Amino acid sequence: MESNTFQSDQNKPKRQWSSYAILALIAIILVVFLYNRSKTDSVPEQVQATASTANSELERAKDNALSNPGFDTYVNLGLLYYRNEEYQNCINITIKALEFSAPPEKQALAYNNIGSAYNVLSMPDSAIKACEKALSLKPDMELAKNNLKAAKSAIKNK
Repeated sequence: MESNTFQSDQNKPKRQWSSYAILALIAIILVVFLYNRSKTDSVPEQVQATASTANSELERAKDNALSNPGFDTYVNLGLLYYRNEEYQNCINITIKALEFSAPPEKQALAYNNIGSAYNVLSMPDSAIKACEKALSLKPDMELAKNNLKAAKSAIKNK
């Protein structure tokens, strides 16, 4: 008798071990597939819960900005708009924040945020202006330097 076959009964045909190995492999793949599928079934619910949390956070920030207008509340709202990929809203509210008094370092952060949003919107000329303003207020600001570099690179690649 061959080493890779077995015969339990004289009347039954020989079976190859390889066919059992294939069946075992298919069973393993099916178990792994079903396990992974059960794990990912809850992903849309998690994404929806995260989106809901982000929206409620944004709504609270809007309410806060209306009831307590000022530089910090508007900049914070702008950051939430940015995180929610509402870049034009980020720019608009951050520009509004700059109407309030704030130390130069904070103003530099606001201009940098505006520049970053303009970069995402593929508006490099506006991004350059905002980043240069940020650097005029805080010359050692690495974020503004990086955003300025990205904007200039975008213009070169046009």
